[in-house]
Amino acid sequence: MQESLSIKIDYQKGRKNPEEIFEAMALYISFYKNLGQIIAESINSKYQVETSLVDVKEGSIEAIISWGKNIPAHIAELINKSASNTAACLLDIDEITSQDQVDNIAIGIDNTINSEIKDAISPSKINRKKLGKNLLKVSAANDRINDDETVTYKSSAIIIDFNTKLRVASDVGSIQEINNRPIIIEDILSVIGPINIGDSPWSFESTALERNFRARIYDSSWIEAYQNGFLLPIGPKDSLRVTLEYKIAEVTNNKKKLIDFKVTKVKEIIRGIYEQMEIENSENV
Repeated sequence: MQESLSIKIDYQKGRKNPEEIFEAMALYISFYKNLGQIIAESINSKYQVETSLVDVKEGSIEAIISWGKNIPAHIAELINKSASNTAACLLDIDEITSQDQVDNIAIGIDNTINSEIKDAISPSKINRKKLGKNLLKVSAANDRINDDETVTYKSSAIIIDFNTKLRVASDVGSIQEINNRPIIIEDILSVIGPINIGDSPWSFESTALERNFRARIYDSSWIEAYQNGFLLPIGPKDSLRVTLEYKIAEVTNNKKKLIDFKVTKVKEIIRGIYEQMEIENSENV
């Protein structure tokens, strides 16, 4: 079965400015077509998107987006799952005003993809600039939907009422990478939020960069040892000595921003004073 998703708008009968319904549908279709392309590009895959108008009747309009007959089934399924997870993610967000919010959405898409293609040579890397610009289409579409009208998103994974309250600031798509080459440093990271299950991003505070950020740990052997209990749990006083990668980007007004943090190697766990005392006491028992 070919993977696809549908978008249905239930609108007021006799509503004023009925052309807004078709404008909104065109924007929703454009958003998901572009999102599929962004997801495909993140894993170096090419495909052709197909769209069809299923039904127009008094009170509703429905369209279907499919991912192309020539794309491999597992890639189509991956794109569909990532798009569905994105729709679900946007349910809890009424306003996107910062690049950090776009980064978090991109990280969620990357995590979905990477969990499905664990044997990939390189992990998924969603283009943040394209994603930010694409999210503006959702905001523009939602502007055309009245309060008592609904937009339903449906795929093989979920059926949800789309968040029509979501609005996106006009500058979130302005980020531009200055250098595609990552900067590689050795850093000591204080662990704010360790992750014990899966490959979700951790929260860190950097000693070298003097800032907080979220990043995935790509040292698979260390992650496996930690999550299988071969290493003592990491506490709030602990730090990691790591190899860290990041990029520099430029946003509006020539301001620079650090993005795309990745911990590629964990070299050492630096135990805090309380945890160190517990280890020493356990060794003396």
